[in-house]
Amino acid sequence: MKRKGTSSGARSGLVIVPILAVGVALALAEVPAARAQIVVEGTVEWARRASLGVPVTGVVARVGAMPGDRVEGGQILVALDPARFDAAVAAARARVERLAPDVAEARREFERAEDMYDRTLISEHDLELARIALARTEADAAHAVAALRIAEIERERSVVRAPFAGVVIERSAEIGEVVNAQVENVPLVELGDTSRLVARALLAPEALPDWPPGLDAAVVVAGRRIAGTVRHVSLEPAGAEGVYTLDVEFEPPADAVIRIGQRVEIRRP
Repeated sequence: MKRKGTSSGARSGLVIVPILAVGVALALAEVPAARAQIVVEGTVEWARRASLGVPVTGVVARVGAMPGDRVEGGQILVALDPARFDAAVAAARARVERLAPDVAEARREFERAEDMYDRTLISEHDLELARIALARTEADAAHAVAALRIAEIERERSVVRAPFAGVVIERSAEIGEVVNAQVENVPLVELGDTSRLVARALLAPEALPDWPPGLDAAVVVAGRRIAGTVRHVSLEPAGAEGVYTLDVEFEPPADAVIRIGQRVEIRRP
């Protein structure tokens, strides 16, 4: 009876071992599947947003778009009255033109002085005076050219153009308002890029290895699945919660209405 019991126990032990092995194998097989189904919740944010203003002072003369309007890249959004800027350019150009004959004459004088010095008709001091006069005239001309360029740049920057195609989020400029860039450079237009959006979520530290940058992902918004890519995972935690920011960039379909702040799901493939 004792040997029989021992044999039964041995057989029992032999049965338990493969059951445990199968259980471990199943558990290991489920790990990749569980990771493949990782889902996090987030919100829609702008992938690119620009606060546009002017670095010059003037009066708003033109407003080219209203909040909600879609605009093309290069389109004029706000323009200051060009009269003052045109006048500054004209004055600077006139000074450049006025100094051109002076430079030519100073060069001729220096050449004559060199010739007379070579024939020992004037002293080295007189030659140096002619060289200094030429240098001063050329410096004045170069300064005038630089002033003209500055005036042209300020005229160019008195106009706000869309740096990319998008939608006007907010506009704070009205015709007739004075923009004083010397006091405060206030954005006149907020522009958002509608060609690319970001689904932003928060990740716990232990989930970071599952979401490397460049990973293909899916954004589910209003029941619609849209392909995306992990663009960025923050290197520092967001706030005191110890979580990290995940950004998945995606291209919204043309026929979909997706709003900033809308709740979404982000899924691994």
